[in-house]
Amino acid sequence: MRPLPLRLPFWKEVEQSLAFEHHRRQGHRQEPGIRSRANGSGERMAMEDIGKRVVRNRMFYIASIFTLSLMLAASAAFVGGCDEKEVSLQYDPQPGLAIVTVENDGGLPFPGDDLLPVFQLFGDGRFIKYQEQSSNRGIFVLGKLDEAAIADLLQKIADTGFFDLKDEYVDPDVYDATYRRIAVGLAETEKKVTVWMFNDVPEFDTAYGLILDYPTGEVSEYVPDKGYLVVVSYPNLGNEAYDFLDPNGDIYKLLPDTETLKRATADHVAVAVDGATFMQLKKYDNEQKSRGLYISQPDSTLVVYPVYEPRTADKP
Repeated sequence: MRPLPLRLPFWKEVEQSLAFEHHRRQGHRQEPGIRSRANGSGERMAMEDIGKRVVRNRMFYIASIFTLSLMLAASAAFVGGCDEKEVSLQYDPQPGLAIVTVENDGGLPFPGDDLLPVFQLFGDGRFIKYQEQSSNRGIFVLGKLDEAAIADLLQKIADTGFFDLKDEYVDPDVYDATYRRIAVGLAETEKKVTVWMFNDVPEFDTAYGLILDYPTGEVSEYVPDKGYLVVVSYPNLGNEAYDFLDPNGDIYKLLPDTETLKRATADHVAVAVDGATFMQLKKYDNEQKSRGLYISQPDSTLVVYPVYEPRTADKP
């Protein structure tokens, strides 16, 4: 019985194949340094067999590498696709349900701070938006977006990468920092992102800007059902530095009596007034050099801050 030929390592077969090809092209009948598995006429057959096997192995390895490359590429595409969130932009059209809310608050508290979000878009298309009239002074306005505009706004928010952001970006080195917040409430997804102080989050900044700058068309003055008066008592302040209300003036007559105001400041509870009265007081306050409406008392000065939603006092 003839013994089975030993299989040479791949690299050795390549080396022999190259030597065989070189000597064949030079016209040599016998390839020095290569032992065949047979003598005579079988020598060339053995060498051809080695060459064929080398070619087959080479093709096998090339095919394997190509297949592995395809598998790795497909795997990378699959993993990359997993990072992209498919978010349905369908929303509930209920009139009292906010689908987009933007807030800008925080920092050291001030009695005139207002907690009403700077932008709210509801399911029926109504929106309430802060409109600045002068430096840090303004009122809220009311308008409405149609379904196409709502869909466009939601798509633009999604295109910024908002839904892939973390829920919060905190600056641990800053105490009593201000924050900005965007909340989007959809039928299948709720996402809220809060960015504290000056954290650099480009996707958030883009979404924040496009919401507040989105074309809204015609707007009208927003008159709430009721507004609130936050009252603070200070020691007597010099009349020269502040514009005190005239007790006989129209604005003074819109305010509750001084006993009600004193009780409010002692209890840290805001005073509620009807929406129309509130708007008169708010617009008058926006026109003054100093924030607040100043009322002179024998032993103190009462300062009244009209706000849509109180931050530093409880609601009654």
